[in-house]
Amino acid sequence: MDINWSEQSIRREYGEFGVVEMRQRFHLVTLSMDSGSFFVVGSFSTLEQFPMPHFANFVSELEKAAVTVAARASADRYVAEAAAYVRTRPDGCRSDYFDEDDEDSVARHMDDVRNGLVQALAFTDLYQAARAFEATVPFLVADYELIDTLDPIIASFRREFETDAALWVEKVASARQTHVSNRSPLVRGETKRLLESFDAPHLAPL
Repeated sequence: MDINWSEQSIRREYGEFGVVEMRQRFHLVTLSMDSGSFFVVGSFSTLEQFPMPHFANFVSELEKAAVTVAARASADRYVAEAAAYVRTRPDGCRSDYFDEDDEDSVARHMDDVRNGLVQALAFTDLYQAARAFEATVPFLVADYELIDTLDPIIASFRREFETDAALWVEKVASARQTHVSNRSPLVRGETKRLLESFDAPHLAPL
């Protein structure tokens, strides 16, 4: 079938990334999940274009994307706590919207707080998380109490993420497969051919 697997692979606790050559034309990057799911998450022309350091960065970026997806899904649970911190800042160090009676203005700023949390949750380092939150929330001038506020939030988020990491990785892998297959009819056809080479009902659909 002209499907040749490369020796290049990267193992993670949730599955294994691999590289397969299709008809000696180009290569697909795959993810075989321990759950049984299988995804095509990337494509490139020659192995020289995809050395192991590049492969490792590719996997790292996919995992970062999984954290972002999880953060977007989880941020709402922490908005009230983060907004309470913002309200403690004095005039000139936060938006005046929190003092307005206009519910729409307050809601918009709460969205800013939520977006700040999404950025902050991408980090495990509390200082970096605080900087990301401060940079995202308009008019906010933070102090060290922000680190104390974010500490339990990030700890809680990371515990939950590690528990369900495979789920979030699968969500990203499924989206990446759709993106890869839409690059061209050739890539889509070869992706479909690779998926069909596995006789398994759990393969992610195109």
